[in-house]
Amino acid sequence: MPAQSRPTLSFVTAASLVWGGALLLAQPAWAQGPSPSLPARNAPVANPGAVEFAEEPLKLDNVGLTLFIPAGTIGQVDTAGNQINARISAADASWAIKVATPAAAPDVTVEQVADAALLTLLEAVGIKDQSSETIRTQGRLLSREPQAGAPPLLISGFPAVRWYAQVPAIEGKNDLVRGFAVLQTMPGQFITFELLTTDAELARTKPMFQTVIAAAMIEDPSKIQSLRAAAIAAGRRLMETASDEAIREIIAANGERWERLYRPTSSGSDSEAVELGYRRIRLIAGTRSDMDRATGTRGGNDRQEGYIVRMDARVVGGGMIVDSQSVYFVSADRENEAWTVRNGVKVKDARQHFTEAGARTGTSMIVKVEGTGATPQTHRPSIQGEGYVSQVEAILLPHLLVRSGAQAEHGFYAYQSQATTIRLRRDTLESLPTGQGWRITTRLAEDRPAQVSYYRETGEFVRTELPDGSVWEPTTLTRLEQLWRTKGLPMD
Repeated sequence: MPAQSRPTLSFVTAASLVWGGALLLAQPAWAQGPSPSLPARNAPVANPGAVEFAEEPLKLDNVGLTLFIPAGTIGQVDTAGNQINARISAADASWAIKVATPAAAPDVTVEQVADAALLTLLEAVGIKDQSSETIRTQGRLLSREPQAGAPPLLISGFPAVRWYAQVPAIEGKNDLVRGFAVLQTMPGQFITFELLTTDAELARTKPMFQTVIAAAMIEDPSKIQSLRAAAIAAGRRLMETASDEAIREIIAANGERWERLYRPTSSGSDSEAVELGYRRIRLIAGTRSDMDRATGTRGGNDRQEGYIVRMDARVVGGGMIVDSQSVYFVSADRENEAWTVRNGVKVKDARQHFTEAGARTGTSMIVKVEGTGATPQTHRPSIQGEGYVSQVEAILLPHLLVRSGAQAEHGFYAYQSQATTIRLRRDTLESLPTGQGWRITTRLAEDRPAQVSYYRETGEFVRTELPDGSVWEPTTLTRLEQLWRTKGLPMD
């Protein structure tokens, strides 16, 4: 039997356990760095300038943006709260392009956004005159489009403003140059592109920057809004059918299960598969006191009836062991919820612990996160409009979808620990050929790749295929113990 390999984890060090059909271990807000970078492929695609584009574009689905990036560069998508940003970096670090999707009040203009960005840059390199109390900048505006009286500048058919400015070098011999372009896709929604380079590289990078922007594809904002609204409406209809009786039936049929996370090999043999983790999931119809006993805390109304999900998980790889214990509660009327997630991370002899505790009453939510060597953080995610589902309901969604048989894209707003905010997830139910059950395609956020889950016609879970090629599937404790013992994996 081949020796068990220890792959590098395809996710970042744990601080919270996020459910959505997959175990996603994510850094808290205080520890987040750039998302893992993926080198762009070198196959070109058609483009309007002398720039060879990579085969794989970057996509920011929240604004319908498809961004073709130069071959040989590194592209990544980052999330901070409700903001989804992208970055393209040259392999030799001679330039970078940042892409952001800021929102503003409906009456804010593209000119105001451009002017504010320029003012911020120039003030950052300002010098205060002690005698006059005024600030003179060391920066210099090189150009701005459109100039007064000139035809409007359009990018992908949307009104835009573009400027270039020079600022003193922080280190090195060459002054720095910032290029900035902003377009407005709809009232209150903008896309900004920022070029970071040097004066010496400007002649080479400026045409590339403008070509990348000119090649960008942006969907009709009204179409994006229409599809999003339709998905949310379908999600609301689903939850309206999720009666207390339906949820209790799901809990009764799926009270407890063990799942195995592994990376399969071409042979399909369990003995050759790479074991990555496991989890135990328990669904309970009970009271708030049941959650409090599990977490060692005391809630405001211990006798409040509702539904509870308990998860215990372990993930291994890259010399790291992550253990997680999570308990989620939602009241039967769904007006109150609470959860606690405790993660322990062990790397050799070093140990770290992270905790997330959240609570909601109506539309008011508070989340507290703390961890080893980190300053405690408090977040108050905003619940606006309709379509929100609790953590427990998000876990039950696949069963509710299969039970409904509604073949459509469903949208739900749900809290996600990875971003410490509420984000839109989409679940699409499809019926497979007779006797083969159901397929559910899930995107936990608009900047996240899809994962695909399969269920039997009776609603029994079959497997979930994750974007990185790993798989969750049901198993038994006996089988898990056998696999992990045989492969020499840590079981203490």
